[in-house]
Amino acid sequence: GMLFPIRWSMAALDSSVGIHSDKLNGDQLYGTTYTSHGTLFSLYSQGEATRYLLLMWLALIVMIIVFGIACGYFLKRKDIRV
Repeated sequence: GMLFPIRWSMAALDSSVGIHSDKLNGDQLYGTTYTSHGTLFSLYSQGEATRYLLLMWLALIVMIIVFGIACGYFLKRKDIRV
């Protein structure tokens, strides 16, 4: 699930809205890190939640760049074979 953008975007959305995994079902993104870091009735501070949200956005930006370059490469490669 780590390679799919929907996993990272849902973690960012959950954290933005205030949902947190430690109270719901304990869903973990990787290792012992919970998927969502909200601040409402949670053990995370505002700074920790903000850093986690920025990490999710960074992961999504990296995926956009990598998948965009791969898509462009394979499209260009297809055009050369004509």
